Amino acid sequence: MDDSLERRDIICIDSSPITKDTSRCAVARMRTSRVSRAKKAYEVQKTIHVRKHHAGSLTPASSEKNAWAKVQHMEGSCPPYNDHGRFIHDPYNNRVYMVGGDRPGESEASQDLYCCDLGTMKWKNMTDSLTFRNPYQPFCEEEAKRATRPIPRLGRFGCALIRLHDISFIFIFGGFNEDQNEASSRTVVINLECNEWFYLQFQGGSVIGRIRPAVVAINAKVFVFGGYTRFDETDPGPHNSYSVAEYFPDEHVWRWVVQDAAYSNLIPRNQAFEQAIPVYSGTKILLTPGRFADGKHIQFSDRNLFFFHVAQNRFQTVDVTGDFPRDVLWYTCFPNDEPIFLPSAIPKPPDRRPRGRPRKEKIQVPASAPLTLTSNSPLSTSSTSAPCITICGWVPWGKEEAAPELWHLFLTPTERIDCLNISKKVYDLDHDFQGVIMAGGKMMLLGYDPPEDVKMEDAGDEDRIDVNAVWNIYIEIPFPK
Repeated sequence: MDDSLERRDIICIDSSPITKDTSRCAVARMRTSRVSRAKKAYEVQKTIHVRKHHAGSLTPASSEKNAWAKVQHMEGSCPPYNDHGRFIHDPYNNRVYMVGGDRPGESEASQDLYCCDLGTMKWKNMTDSLTFRNPYQPFCEEEAKRATRPIPRLGRFGCALIRLHDISFIFIFGGFNEDQNEASSRTVVINLECNEWFYLQFQGGSVIGRIRPAVVAINAKVFVFGGYTRFDETDPGPHNSYSVAEYFPDEHVWRWVVQDAAYSNLIPRNQAFEQAIPVYSGTKILLTPGRFADGKHIQFSDRNLFFFHVAQNRFQTVDVTGDFPRDVLWYTCFPNDEPIFLPSAIPKPPDRRPRGRPRKEKIQVPASAPLTLTSNSPLSTSSTSAPCITICGWVPWGKEEAAPELWHLFLTPTERIDCLNISKKVYDLDHDFQGVIMAGGKMMLLGYDPPEDVKMEDAGDEDRIDVNAVWNIYIEIPFPK
């Protein structure tokens, strides 16, 4: 589908245009809005919805009758069922954070920040608990009289986890600035130990603003790839360039050591990247395909996967064959410290391309975890080595629905991608799973289970939205041994 929207001030949610005075309206949505995420809301909104009618209350009997995976509830102040939000894994403190995103039924980006303790699967709302800092002007009033303030309202930003001085920080770059109505080039840093945030200042100039860049942090460097200039289905203004920021501990300063450098000729013009993932102990970055408009599915191939050499700032093609993900609506990739199982253990797929995905189980990560290599994507996760990448993507199921699938992308020397074919198992659970996280070698699908007295909209009813939807259930994906 390559149908394009006219450039005018509208935003489409489930095919119902809503007038709005902002350039963010003509959105080239990287993924459908949360309601339409329950319906594959590409601009024409011939929607595909995720399985959303649960099979009854989550009693032990109903949740355990499927031996493949047990649906479990999360506790505490569960975060809203945001679309385009980012899940950030902090392995040092065994927590996952949800940052930003669009709340159900709302067109503007939120200022949400929620934290989940992976040991108890209990959520905490931190949105109004952060203190704003201005460390570069110690005598200004806002620094002298510190007050709580939510993080800025940014849409489609890139982010990663950084570990410095034994403290975890969330590094947020770019996105769409709701207040200034333009792509942002600023960097927001959240100190997860002190519950503070501030705007990071760089020495040596600035870089261009980017919406939806692919961001990855490796040690004291942050790499920013691609993104686009504006929300426009026909001409989003894609960036064919990258930037690199580095922290210099002796001087206690950050600098843009690479500023908006053009891609090499190896990268096709207007190539969109969805994720940047550290591999080979952080010596290379794997760049995976994205899109600038929701009117197209994402098609993986050996022509849109690339390596970036960290030391040489050089791009390289990825030589891999196998069952590539096709017609993907949205996805997240995770690096694995070790192969989940030998490639020979995967049955050879038939001629027809199956769809599926791997599964991992949740393990508590000690606070003394090794140095983190973190990546962008709905979940940033850490890895010191990645011989295998797990891809979790949602693909069309039937005529109007979608289901998650798993693939394993084996790097050198295997150089193969295999489908794990789990979509039917997840679909048969009859719950609305639309998110995924990975922590300590375990993968969990996250979803929403509405109260018994709440009925989510029927497939043909595009105006009803469950604005109270929250991330409140999960399953652990059981990987083959």
